[in-house]
Amino acid sequence: MGWLFSIFLIILGALAVYPAVVQAWPTSRQILDKLLPYQGIFGIVGLIWGLIWGLHLLAVAGIMMRFAPIIWLLSLAAAVVAFLLGLLLGYSLLDRYVLGKNAQFQQRGETIKTKLLARQASLGWTAMVLGAVNFLMFLVR
Repeated sequence: MGWLFSIFLIILGALAVYPAVVQAWPTSRQILDKLLPYQGIFGIVGLIWGLIWGLHLLAVAGIMMRFAPIIWLLSLAAAVVAFLLGLLLGYSLLDRYVLGKNAQFQQRGETIKTKLLARQASLGWTAMVLGAVNFLMFLVR
């Protein structure tokens, strides 16, 4: 399950920094162009999966911190980044189906989105690096 989350995190990060990824790796354009229309769905999945993965990691924190603290810390960081990127990439769907019915929630959502937009590039690159490192750790383990 962890390796699948790692691959998903790399894809989520690549969608977040799409122009820079396409410029750095032109061959990735074909794949990312097919995934770009589903960016909102990827965002919602990232939001939910990051939340669930983070809660799971917090539940097993005692055991993991004793036997594999670096893996636990990197996995928890990946869960937080997935949650934040999921919130950012899935915001349009959240706004349409959840926040649109309440003006106060919509205003708070816009505030959070504005704060996250300033960090979108760093979150995207961090997601790609954490996804790659976590994937390699699951291969070695």
